[in-house]
Amino acid sequence: MINRTVNLENTKGMTLTEVMIVVAIIAIVASVGVPMFKNSRYHLNLREKTQTLIRDLRTAQSFAEKENLTYKVVFDTAADSYRVCKDDPTVANNPGDECDPPPVVATRLLGTEGMGGLVSLTSVTDGGGNETSISFGGSGYISAPAAPPVTMTLLSCDAAETMQVQIQRIGGIQTLDAKTPC
Repeated sequence: MINRTVNLENTKGMTLTEVMIVVAIIAIVASVGVPMFKNSRYHLNLREKTQTLIRDLRTAQSFAEKENLTYKVVFDTAADSYRVCKDDPTVANNPGDECDPPPVVATRLLGTEGMGGLVSLTSVTDGGGNETSISFGGSGYISAPAAPPVTMTLLSCDAAETMQVQIQRIGGIQTLDAKTPC
């Protein structure tokens, strides 16, 4: 039988200098990694809000075609929000509010600040550069008042980036990326 014993007198540990070097390396890696992580989170939040807008536009377009009615997407750039509503021809709208009275299908607030930073709806313009809302007719195409293409611009100052969503006359929806400093 072999008897092995460990002699603690010959065991070496780490010196204070070695520990300080390891801590310094960890601090350098963390100082580089944390800002990159934050920027990617802001970018993902902007992409998520853009995808939600596209999904709501496609839903309104699909409902308009399926029900052969007009669905409107009314934007409020001051409140960083939009509403999707069904244009019911049997109910008179309140002057000055395109979605009043309901039925409002969805209301989205883009300007909520959270883990992903603040996303703003900066503009919604038609082909003539006019601020506009979007109406999908029974065919799924854009109907008046918008002159296609309609471009919606979402901005994330935290990511120093904008994303644009554009709708063509026949209802094609595409995303246009553009980097912009805030």
